[in-house]
Amino acid sequence: MSKLFVCPHCKHGMSTERWSDEGIHDFKTWDEQCPECEKVFEVVAMIDVRFELSKQYKETN
Repeated sequence: MSKLFVCPHCKHGMSTERWSDEGIHDFKTWDEQCPECEKVFEVVAMIDVRFELSKQYKETN
């Protein structure tokens, strides 16, 4: 399982699957609570949009 981000406090990895079905994202910042140590930290992430772009390409062609 690939990781999107890691808690800076306890190094617990969080799965990309948690965010993969929310549509197109490019650059996003949000606060996240680690399920392992329960501390809150800021996440800055670049979300992969290749699947959504290829889907749009198929719909227009």
